[in-house]
Amino acid sequence: MKEAFQLPLYQLFKRFQQYDKSLKHKALDSWSYLRMLEVLGEGYGLLSKEDLFALCQIFWLKPHHDREQFRLIFDNHITTLLAQINAPVSPTDPQSEKEDIKKQKPKKEKEDTSTNLDQAEKDKKEPKEADQPGTDKTTQQEDYETVSLSFRTGTEQEQFLDTNNENWKKDIFKKSYRLRGKYLPVHPRRIQQSMRSLRIMQSGKGKTDIDWAATIERISRQGYLDTLQFKRIPIISTDANVLIDIGGSMIAFRQLTKEIIQAVQRGKKQQSKVFYFRNCPVKFLYKDKDLTQAIPLNDFKRKNKIPLFIISDAGAARGRYDKERIKLTKKFLNGFNPSEVVWLNPMPRNRWPLSSASYIEQMVNMFEINNREFGNAVRVFKDW
Repeated sequence: MKEAFQLPLYQLFKRFQQYDKSLKHKALDSWSYLRMLEVLGEGYGLLSKEDLFALCQIFWLKPHHDREQFRLIFDNHITTLLAQINAPVSPTDPQSEKEDIKKQKPKKEKEDTSTNLDQAEKDKKEPKEADQPGTDKTTQQEDYETVSLSFRTGTEQEQFLDTNNENWKKDIFKKSYRLRGKYLPVHPRRIQQSMRSLRIMQSGKGKTDIDWAATIERISRQGYLDTLQFKRIPIISTDANVLIDIGGSMIAFRQLTKEIIQAVQRGKKQQSKVFYFRNCPVKFLYKDKDLTQAIPLNDFKRKNKIPLFIISDAGAARGRYDKERIKLTKKFLNGFNPSEVVWLNPMPRNRWPLSSASYIEQMVNMFEINNREFGNAVRVFKDW
């Protein structure tokens, strides 16, 4: 029977789940594992053991876990896994296997008739149908179910079913598989449609035209026409600024933030800009992901005249209550009108309680990023 294809780090995740349940918690769900796969597929955590452990801490280490015990589980699993991978695989000799099978078979009593002897000799020469590969339907069905997922693109059916231990090792070392980060909580098309519906009426930025109402009012007050009154025609703008948290826990939502950035910058949006920060803006915002091109936060607050989207988990990914983070976030939001800001949280709403996100939610319009709530977030700016 072919060996089952194992998902990357799935057994390690199951061990952490068992440890979590032993503490009478259920903090590790399937989404925690899928987001880990997404980050691994982007190439993170593959350079060293410590890099991989750092990722495991970000996604799977919870506040009620003991870090030393968490590290012990990780080390034991990695040591066992490396020993299995490095173990030499002894080639199997078909002839020796047949001899072993013959030794294990009980000797049959000799029969007097020549017909039975001929039949026995025939049975020894011809292998039974059950011993031939590919004839046991039950075995075929079990093999098919155990390899129901393949991370190799363009794999033929025969190669797909032939995912044995040797092929698995070759795939790992050659990196011939690729995990694509498409586990998005909101469809990209939904993001694009919602951003296109963002239409804000901005006065004083359009072309100049005669203000007939003001001109007539001036004539009625003075009794004669001395000059015309002018005004700027309001324009409809679809511009918006985006502030993105690139802290450690936000690395799992890299693909999601990329889709939102593309939707915001698509089309003739001259004022739309993207800025970055880590955990919470304090004194500076940054124009690049490396946080090297800084602009003062006060200058941004003074110049921002268009809708503002903030994308951050607000501490919900780790499930922790951080008093300092809440204090700094409140100070940051004090410079904005509540109707000017929308906070987009990529973590599910049921993960917000007992974390910093539940307190920050009371200061700002915070929405979960999914197909239903993303449209509601954009509608906040309808009454701009």
